[in-house]
Amino acid sequence: MDWSNRNWSKEDKLYEPKRKVDNKGSHNKPHVIGSIASYKMSRDVPYHSLAECLFYYFLELDQASVRYYVQPINVPMKNLNKDGDIKQWFHVPDVLVFRQGSVPHLYQIKNSPDIETEIFKLCNSRCEKLAFSQNWKYSVIYPKTLPEVVVRNLKFLNPYLKKRKSYSQWVDQVINKLSYLETSFVLDLARSFTASVDFRYILPVVYHLIATGVFNVNLQKTGLTP
Repeated sequence: MDWSNRNWSKEDKLYEPKRKVDNKGSHNKPHVIGSIASYKMSRDVPYHSLAECLFYYFLELDQASVRYYVQPINVPMKNLNKDGDIKQWFHVPDVLVFRQGSVPHLYQIKNSPDIETEIFKLCNSRCEKLAFSQNWKYSVIYPKTLPEVVVRNLKFLNPYLKKRKSYSQWVDQVINKLSYLETSFVLDLARSFTASVDFRYILPVVYHLIATGVFNVNLQKTGLTP
């Protein structure tokens, strides 16, 4: 599907967060909560765990991901508790992603594949059925199982998504230089401007071009950071 020229006002209202980020109900294991500055959503995006935070970093850097909504829907739940009484509640999955060329994708983000309670299995089953009914994809993912180098590169690049005024005079020159070189290490590209400016002034420009998808890098390789 082509999401490139869509007016998102309908989705912004429909998929606004269905719960607040807090530690309510976490008992002896409080969540790591916070928010990231989302350049794709033009607002702060809250997270309930470091795993969620890491996946949102990925979505910000992923050029195919056009839009994403956290805690987007209520999924009706019902089961029998230990006393044999019927319990009803709403489960809120973590994020709905609109990716270019694909149907919407609903994600549940977990810390580890080794922890699967009966409630988790029930929520997973209901979310899968709901996604199918909406012609969406559905996945359970575990971002914290990514290779350490990928995690480090995602965290490092995220702040460089923001375009700063100081980049403007160098962006075209850096793009042209890499076009001429065809391939280059980050530091080598920055140092190729030494005759004009300190290479440390060029490094943020290179990282910005990587973060915004202008330059391609392998996030599974070391050597991205200085």
